[in-house]
Amino acid sequence: MTINTLPIRRSLASRPGDFAMALFFVLHIPLTIFIDSQFVFPEWTKVHFPTALSVAPLNYAHNANDYLVLQMRPWFASFMWCELLVQLPFYVFLTHALITDSPHVRTAGLIYASHTCTTMIPILSDLIFTNNNIQSYDQRVASVAIYSVWFVVPFAMLVAMVWRKDGDGRDIKVKSA
Repeated sequence: MTINTLPIRRSLASRPGDFAMALFFVLHIPLTIFIDSQFVFPEWTKVHFPTALSVAPLNYAHNANDYLVLQMRPWFASFMWCELLVQLPFYVFLTHALITDSPHVRTAGLIYASHTCTTMIPILSDLIFTNNNIQSYDQRVASVAIYSVWFVVPFAMLVAMVWRKDGDGRDIKVKSA
């Protein structure tokens, strides 16, 4: 007689790294929906946002002279759409998976983190190596610092997911063919 045993789920409080990642996603969900989406949504959609939220993106763009947002070149707009259509569902899924200690955290985390890091490389390269003649030195440093968060945190997640153990504390084994 075999007995099926379910993996023991660890509380989120006992997993500080998972707590930090879940917090990152919980905070990023409303930022993506209410701020980042306005950069690519049609102008007529802005009437559906509260006034404070509808002016926030443009205030940021003009105060920081963020030329990536102000010029909205097609390659940058495509990354914004990726954030809405690809990354946002991962934020929701990974928040739930991290809270419930799901065995699917590792795979989803690897996909999200590698995708996000990959999209941030051309953005950061453009900010660092392009003399845009729009931003002051301080604005440029601030922009690099702001955008760097979305490379550094996902890169830390990527490393964490590569070395992640399963719910029982055992190393996750990759089956060979």
